[in-house]
Amino acid sequence: MPRRPALVLTILAVLLVGRSPVAAAELTGDAQADLRRAIAMVGAKTSDQPALREEGKTRPPSAAFALGAALGAWRGASALLAYDLVHPSGDGDDSEAIAADCFDEKTAFTHLESHAQALGLPPEQVVNAAGLADAGLLASWKTRRSGPPPRCR
Repeated sequence: MPRRPALVLTILAVLLVGRSPVAAAELTGDAQADLRRAIAMVGAKTSDQPALREEGKTRPPSAAFALGAALGAWRGASALLAYDLVHPSGDGDDSEAIAADCFDEKTAFTHLESHAQALGLPPEQVVNAAGLADAGLLASWKTRRSGPPPRCR
């Protein structure tokens, strides 16, 4: 019977907070491997959906995989938006391409935030678990939380 109060407290915590206290721990082991595999699977794409569909062919994507796919997609969408803003197409009107880039970036960032929040992970822990050689990733994520890029407002 000594375990029963702990179980009751854990259930209450999950009901009140919406996640298990264990979920807030850093991603390690299989979860970290899933996160990194998803980032690699997304590559330079601007959407997490192709990676999630591909993973779903063999097994349901884990929460860590979905988080990694969203992180990879946001990195790709942000990079494409930044590139298109600096390198105009030459025809003088890039508004349609920029609007599409803004949509992709917003969608990917929304997925990233929702998956990180569902796991109770702050950006620092996600970036550390990802193991990417991207010094500006954490700063970019924190800056993005304050709002979309200026051309996307």
